[in-house]
Amino acid sequence: MASLCPGALQSCIIGRANFVSSFLLETTRLLVNHRYIPSDECHDVQVCNNASQVFFAELIERSADENKILFPVDWSTFDFPEEETFCKECGSNINRAFNTSQQTLWHNLPVHFQLPEWEKIRDFDS
Repeated sequence: MASLCPGALQSCIIGRANFVSSFLLETTRLLVNHRYIPSDECHDVQVCNNASQVFFAELIERSADENKILFPVDWSTFDFPEEETFCKECGSNINRAFNTSQQTLWHNLPVHFQLPEWEKIRDFDS
């Protein structure tokens, strides 16, 4: 099995640590930002607050599984118990905000690994 040179391995480890930190910060920011949960049109604040706690706990659990981050995360894969599901308005808000945060993380991914921005990264397939 081939191995990475020490400098490349160090860059990968630092990049992963930076990304994990960003991932958790972005996710936390998403869930504690009261613009999303509860929304102004929320039908049941307590239920939606509980759903956000379930969502955050599952996201952290998925991230900790076998010490890897699952990214990008597909919103539709979250399985909320029926009694802990966001109301339609909060669900729509958090879904939109979640997708935006995923796009932000993807956009900033090369920076964590000390790589150029996406626009400057050459397509190695061509």
